[in-house]
Amino acid sequence: MASSSSSLFRSIPISFPHTQCALKSPRLSLRASATPSQKARFVARRKESVSVRQLQRPLIEYMRLPASQYSVLDAERIERVNENTFRCYVYRFKFFNFEVCPVLLVKVEEQPDGCCIKLLSCKLEGSPMVAAQNDKFDAEAEAIFLYSSLGKESENM
Repeated sequence: MASSSSSLFRSIPISFPHTQCALKSPRLSLRASATPSQKARFVARRKESVSVRQLQRPLIEYMRLPASQYSVLDAERIERVNENTFRCYVYRFKFFNFEVCPVLLVKVEEQPDGCCIKLLSCKLEGSPMVAAQNDKFDAEAEAIFLYSSLGKESENM
């Protein structure tokens, strides 16, 4: 028994021949691929609709504002770099014995019915070993936020 449980901890070398796999659900799709150079690529997509209860100021008015007028509610986590670029400090977390804090640089592009938030860079902060991982990965992300008023939608139907 002891020998079979210790075999779980043996190191097994893994190579990445050119492979691809995909996972799709109604709300999330995820694709991963690897090439012989042992670089992995993960792609995820998600589309979601959320109804918002209107308060005193309609959401549509806020969504029409230029990014320079956005409210920065958590100044410890979100820093305005210029009128449409923000630095976001994601919460610190422990990974084994290392503390990691991803720092995202994002740009907000205004669109007629919402905005697009594009990831310009993602860096890891923490110990020197954590920071050394920054040259070993690239990140790309884009989030599109669109709005429509139910009254406007129902008029067009």
